[in-house]
Amino acid sequence: SKQGFRVVSFDYRGFGASSPFSTKREMLYYEEFTKDFLSVLTKINELYPQNKIGVLGFSMGTIIAFQAASQSASKNRIAFIIADNPI
Repeated sequence: SKQGFRVVSFDYRGFGASSPFSTKREMLYYEEFTKDFLSVLTKINELYPQNKIGVLGFSMGTIIAFQAASQSASKNRIAFIIADNPI
């Protein structure tokens, strides 16, 4: 924030403080995760239409980042993705 960035943290359904969501341990990815993330991106675009969006994804979070970018790169204006240990 001190460097001029707005930071938004995102928890998948069933993780952190998000709503409960039944998952199977062997499943790394659910379509609902990308759907939720796209909703967050849409809201960010509404609040800050002039800003570029960068996404930082760790491990399984990279799946959602790349899925979101491929589904709506122009609509949600993802300028870049930093993928740490991508799957």
